[in-house]
Amino acid sequence: LDEIGEMSAALQPKLLRALQERRIRPVGADHEVPVDVRVIAATHQDLGQALRAGRFRTDLYYRLAVVLLDVPPLRARGEDIVAMAEAFLGEICARDDRPLLTLSHAATTSLVLYDWPGNVRELKNAMEHAAAFAAGPLVHNTDLPPAIAGDALAEAESPAAAPGFLSLDEMERRHILRVFDAVGQNKSETARILGIDRKTLHAKLARYGRDQG
Repeated sequence: LDEIGEMSAALQPKLLRALQERRIRPVGADHEVPVDVRVIAATHQDLGQALRAGRFRTDLYYRLAVVLLDVPPLRARGEDIVAMAEAFLGEICARDDRPLLTLSHAATTSLVLYDWPGNVRELKNAMEHAAAFAAGPLVHNTDLPPAIAGDALAEAESPAAAPGFLSLDEMERRHILRVFDAVGQNKSETARILGIDRKTLHAKLARYGRDQG
């Protein structure tokens, strides 16, 4: 059940009864039938707040909340973004019976640095867009939706973020550290995204005072 927090007050007791009694009456039927199901529910809302506000039934909440999984938003899981994007590209290419597409370094960087307000759905749509525009085996930055492709350069181009001109060394430092932090300070993933080896990354992080072994 997706977006369980949006369920109406009229429907909540019906779901609760079905979960408790394991019986339902189908629409148009004159008798009940047994059901044996496991329910997985998801929501982006704070159900604790909904409970306190009286928008969600406490008894239904505790019927559903047997096992809770708190999944952080995509922007907080930089190390997962590239893997998920590649998986979506694989599915799209298999569906369309076309050669497998791979992400360029520039496209990978843009994906990691983007904020992803639409979470996984937005990432999947972005890969559909990229697959439609890719002219060869590589997905380039220009194949991504404009909002995503432009985000990688936003910090360097923003007067508020960087008044005046920046040296190439400073631009490189900011870019490397932003990618490093976006992927949870995973050195292997950072090096892969940037297209450099771990030894080079180690030296640069040490120079920036960010290498901790």
